[in-house]
Amino acid sequence: MVCLPAMILALLLAADVLHQKVPGTIHAFDMVRIQASPEQGVPKAFFVGKTEVSWDLLDAYRFELDRKAEAETPASEPSDIVARPSKPYIAMDRSFGHNGYPAISVQFRHARCFARWLSLKTKRHYRLPTEAEWKLLASRSQVNKENILEHAWLDENADWVTHPLGEKKPDALGLFDLFGNASEWVTGPKGEHLTYGGCYESLAKDAFPAQAVPEDMENWNASDPQDPQSIWWLADGGFVGLRLVLETDTEGKPAKAPVKGIEHEPKPDESPEDAKPDPNCLKEKGLSG
Repeated sequence: MVCLPAMILALLLAADVLHQKVPGTIHAFDMVRIQASPEQGVPKAFFVGKTEVSWDLLDAYRFELDRKAEAETPASEPSDIVARPSKPYIAMDRSFGHNGYPAISVQFRHARCFARWLSLKTKRHYRLPTEAEWKLLASRSQVNKENILEHAWLDENADWVTHPLGEKKPDALGLFDLFGNASEWVTGPKGEHLTYGGCYESLAKDAFPAQAVPEDMENWNASDPQDPQSIWWLADGGFVGLRLVLETDTEGKPAKAPVKGIEHEPKPDESPEDAKPDPNCLKEKGLSG
């Protein structure tokens, strides 16, 4: 067995981590490269977030902090075309913690719009993981029923609240909180809205082995008194968060953001403040809807 010097090993590990800065904001995050596994339904390599998406980063999107930073320049941004969330009527962090904590109470559409915004900001293709990708992560994590509480905030150790990102041990892939803390949105093979990984309310015996939990809007947004109900937030789903993946191209490099995204899809009923930007206004800015 050949032992590599510590410095060389560190450089090799660093080569598998992509540090992403978000233009127009003060935020950055790390993505870990994951090798393909065609036999498990993952035909090409991809990058995945080292942590779940934080409130810090989601706030930059929902509060339009990137627009405020760019307000002094007249140039329009492609990301202006993506709708932003309406203001929730309750504190969606449930007072668990905010900066440095996983974003929660996020609907599937909200998660997809955020990923599209991030794609247009970075010019790279960010999206939610597929079910096959998430299962691949779990299978390579080396997390099991014996050690899961070393890696996950669950019912047995979380006190029914979320915890700061990165406090538990990373798994074999270098990921934090793949199990527990917040459950994570995943896209099923037929476009189903699924969550995986369990959360701070989950028992260890239920979190592993991982099972899909389908979207349950009847219960996860039951107490929302608005009419129509929010298409952005989960009034009773304060355990649902997200982790993003970054697609790669044929050369294994980060793929470019696609030309079209969720802003070109039909939208559900929504209140006026939820509406995406006026097409005529976008046209005047040199953007197309």
